[in-house]
Amino acid sequence: MSENAQKTESPKQALALRFRHRQPEIWTQAFEANRRVWRACYALLGLLGLSFALNIVQAGRPANVILVDKLGRAEFYHEAASPEPAQDYEARQFADDWLKLFLSRDAITAKEDLARALTLMHPSLQGRLRDKLIASGELDKLRDAFVHTTIRCAEVKVARVATDRVQVDVSGTRTFTALDSSKKQLSEPFKFNLVLDAVPRTEHTPNGLIVRYLTGSWGNETVEQTEERGPG
Repeated sequence: MSENAQKTESPKQALALRFRHRQPEIWTQAFEANRRVWRACYALLGLLGLSFALNIVQAGRPANVILVDKLGRAEFYHEAASPEPAQDYEARQFADDWLKLFLSRDAITAKEDLARALTLMHPSLQGRLRDKLIASGELDKLRDAFVHTTIRCAEVKVARVATDRVQVDVSGTRTFTALDSSKKQLSEPFKFNLVLDAVPRTEHTPNGLIVRYLTGSWGNETVEQTEERGPG
């Protein structure tokens, strides 16, 4: 009887004995697989961290600038600073665009247009010109007026004063059109002398220019923001 029991249990014992000998090898393979998984996780975290750092560096770089020359060809600059100074045609376009912002009194966009015009001026002029416009009362008069403004630059003359400075004389008319059923219109002349300084080309100054000094008149208003001279 005991011999039969021994014969019946011997295959189980043999199987257990075989797996008992393989147990250390199985655990070694499991630990090795686990280590490979952790290495892959660390490598993935490293790649994610590197990608995040590169995104931060890229976001802090100056915006790319595309300059269109007289022939309509686009020149791409990878950095904010342009390798060449602003051209006369760019000064003419800048003056036209800036005056349309500065003289705009549209019911909806006047505040944003004027703010944009001030950001395209030298910092020493922004506060003085803003205070003058507020003191003149022109903005208060037109704040509640439901009008549309059309700016037409009839004559633009460009003269280069220095390599990094351009003078632009502009004259034209500003027309107010009532947006109600009457559609009444009122036109008034304007005349400006702008002195523009060259600055690095960026997303905010694609032409590479800002207003440094200006004198001008529009309607019943005049402005003269020129270089301040010290005593003596």
